[in-house]
Amino acid sequence: MNFNKKREKHGTKKFNSNVAGILDDGDQEVNIGKMGDREIVTEFEKMLENMNLTEEKKEPLRKLPISKKREMLTMNSKTVARNRFDSPADYIGFLSNSELSLAKKSSCIESLRVALTNNSLEWVQEFGNKGLEQVLQILNECFRNKSEWDKVHYECIKCLKAIMNNKVGLKNLFNHNEALILLARSISPTHPHVALEAVKLMAAVCLVPPDGHDKTLEAITVAGEVKGEDRFQPIVQGLLSNNEPLRVACLTLVNVLTSSPEDLDFRMHLRNEFMRVGLIDVLEELHDDPGDEVQLQLKIFFEHKEEDFDEFAQRFDNIRLELDDVNEVFELVKNSVTETAAEPYFLSVLQHLLCIRDDFQIRPAYFKLVEECVSQIVLHRSGCDPDFRSTKRFVIDVEPLVDHLVERGKLEDAYSTSGSFSMAPGLEAAITEKQEMEVRLAQAQERIEQLENMLRNGGDVGALFPIVAEAVYTSVPPPVCGPPPPPPPPPPPAMGGPPPPPPPPPSMGGPPPPPPPPSGPSPPSIPTTVDIFAKLGMKKKRKWTVEGS
Repeated sequence: MNFNKKREKHGTKKFNSNVAGILDDGDQEVNIGKMGDREIVTEFEKMLENMNLTEEKKEPLRKLPISKKREMLTMNSKTVARNRFDSPADYIGFLSNSELSLAKKSSCIESLRVALTNNSLEWVQEFGNKGLEQVLQILNECFRNKSEWDKVHYECIKCLKAIMNNKVGLKNLFNHNEALILLARSISPTHPHVALEAVKLMAAVCLVPPDGHDKTLEAITVAGEVKGEDRFQPIVQGLLSNNEPLRVACLTLVNVLTSSPEDLDFRMHLRNEFMRVGLIDVLEELHDDPGDEVQLQLKIFFEHKEEDFDEFAQRFDNIRLELDDVNEVFELVKNSVTETAAEPYFLSVLQHLLCIRDDFQIRPAYFKLVEECVSQIVLHRSGCDPDFRSTKRFVIDVEPLVDHLVERGKLEDAYSTSGSFSMAPGLEAAITEKQEMEVRLAQAQERIEQLENMLRNGGDVGALFPIVAEAVYTSVPPPVCGPPPPPPPPPPPAMGGPPPPPPPPPSMGGPPPPPPPPSGPSPPSIPTTVDIFAKLGMKKKRKWTVEGS
């Protein structure tokens, strides 16, 4: 009975306050009608400020006539009157009741999201930190309960989005110790609609200067520790979702996180961390995604990665120019790995280098090969760390590397004065041509000697001209290897003139011998070798001598 009296008393009190509010609103509408032009302009500016409009949107409204401004003020006063029953204090008081059922909390949070979205900036600022605390408490309950809280979880994220939509609310969210962490914990591929809103908000927070990136990264790190998994794992899992908007949002967050830092090493570190938790596998699948937004974000990712690789390669060039002392570089590397987990591996590398054969010709080739392999690993074309999860997936293409080193070694050794075991292609061609000319010369000398012998024996000179011509103009292919082959035997009768026949007997009617000179008998005159060369239009060449032969 007393309880009913209390309810009646409370209801009467609330009704009286509502009536008073309506009367006050009627008076306010009358007051707007009595306001002067200056007062209308002042109140109109306050209304624009409460609407949280940008200067670009405010400017055309300011140019409206006074009558239109008065009408808009009247309509705004009626809207405020309708919302007065749902003030920020009413929401805060209602949500602070720990005995509310799930249905009542869901209904209240949904109503609050609409109020935060539609009401003025003044209303949102009045909601303030106290209201933010209540929303975060409900959000914490969502993590402790089952999937029936998904709708409440989603509405809480939307409320945080409405709170962050102004400078005051964003500042309150940044200053809160738990708000961004709860937002990062909401990135879960099992609840794609919740994860989508959470990822969008985290990407927006990351771009807020001056410390938005640090705040976002810290929240993601703490959320990973709470879940007991890699901090970037939920984002990479979101890229595998069938929800295309979620894939686009996750890839956007990856781009924002990996491109915002000014330090090159930090950017490459974050990108490599994403690669290690599975992004290297996901990128292959995203290449086949037909969505334009996904392809746009992929293009941005690879552009940033290539720019960072170019900058990193430039750093290597600077190191090569500035650090050119072996002892200095060794000390720097040794100091960087001393008393770290990398020290035994560095020692193992040095021990393997000691196993290179002690051969002054082979040792440079070994070190060239090692240098090329290290260059492929450290300055990899992908701009990211190798995939260390499985050594089978990391392959160095050695065969083209060895071929390149062999060709380069030939060129270097061809112009070096040290003992070389190979020659340049130009030098090899010159030696081949020299051997070919030596063979030709040897054959010509052999034929000339045969010609001289024939002339001494009284043979016909005219019949020997084809032999000499063949000896001069016949080209012989160069030998494949070894010393030049021996000169060929005299040509058979089919290839040249027959051997000189014996002198015909007197009965066969041969020409009579010439008469002896008056001083006495003398041998017939034999043309000299010089005369034969003159008749052939040739100059006799000196015999070539090959050094070392």
